[in-house]
Amino acid sequence: MLRTKKLRKLKKKARSQAMKYTFIAGGITAIGVILIVAIVAFWPAGSSGNAESQKKKTKTTKTVTKKPAKKPAKKPVKAQEKKIPPPLTIDEPLPDTDIPQTATTIKGSTAPGCTLTVNGQKYEIQPDGGFAVNVELVRGINTFDMKSVSPQGLSKEKEVVINCTVTSSKQRSP
Repeated sequence: MLRTKKLRKLKKKARSQAMKYTFIAGGITAIGVILIVAIVAFWPAGSSGNAESQKKKTKTTKTVTKKPAKKPAKKPVKAQEKKIPPPLTIDEPLPDTDIPQTATTIKGSTAPGCTLTVNGQKYEIQPDGGFAVNVELVRGINTFDMKSVSPQGLSKEKEVVINCTVTSSKQRSP
């Protein structure tokens, strides 16, 4: 009986020792895995570890560097190539202006080289694109259709409305 008690104690001790060593081994394994992950994570890319293998790699490996192909230079695109009509601005008379005369001058600008028409009649523009068109007015609302046409055929139109407030000499009091 004494012998069986001793055997049980020894078995129990062996089991606890085995569990102790298993726990320690498991801890060592976990630490080893962490170290390996840390080394791989911080190791320089493409290096193998020892200098000799590095020398062998550089001797046997040729690096071919290709120069990137040159892209053709983009040409600046002009406004007419983008299908943009020429500008047409009216400086005088200002919108909603009453003119107390039977004649006035419409002043403005467009792109150089364009053709300007007012109510279908062509007018010359200055080399810088400016224009001044003398027009006759009748009493009341006068409408003028302005059109600028570029050499490429693109056009822009504006309507100029002028209210003539002139009074005739017969309507004046003596």
